[in-house]
Amino acid sequence: MSKIKIPLRFRLKNSWSGIKKTFKSPVYILLAAVFSFLITGLVIWALNLDLLRFTLFESGFALSDKLQIIWDVQTGIYTAYNNAQATGIILFGIFFGINFALIVKAVRMNSFKKIPKKSGGAGLFFAILSGGCVACGTSILTPIIASLGATAAVSVEELSNILNWVSIILILYSIYKLGEVINNSFEIAKT
Repeated sequence: MSKIKIPLRFRLKNSWSGIKKTFKSPVYILLAAVFSFLITGLVIWALNLDLLRFTLFESGFALSDKLQIIWDVQTGIYTAYNNAQATGIILFGIFFGINFALIVKAVRMNSFKKIPKKSGGAGLFFAILSGGCVACGTSILTPIIASLGATAAVSVEELSNILNWVSIILILYSIYKLGEVINNSFEIAKT
């Protein structure tokens, strides 16, 4: 028996419907916002985990000062990165938060087996590779590629931007598939 190929516009509409149903609940909006902030922070601080550890646990700063430092680094992203890379990191963070909220919704609907696993994980991996130093904007790829003998920093920056946008495409695909899973689960529950 052959499968009927459903046109893309209907699949997109089906996915969008599942996404809208999920975010009717403020809990999922809050979950997406919190994880967007956290994952953006992870990508931004990836090369500076020692500085983050010092700031949070060893510095003796007041809690308000610690939170202010983290907030300032994340909101000052355009000072450490070029515009394309900073925008990509912010977009990835937002989409990752949405993706995470949709995963939680799908799990709560007992649809775990249908959740796309590779695209979300690969997206996070590429996003971390494309991130870099909050102080200088150097890509995390720079020491990796330099150890292989490459010396052109411009090429590393371009590669970092490409990986950043690849991560966004992968996470968007994951969001699309999760929207389908959720909406299909809603439709099955109706019958």
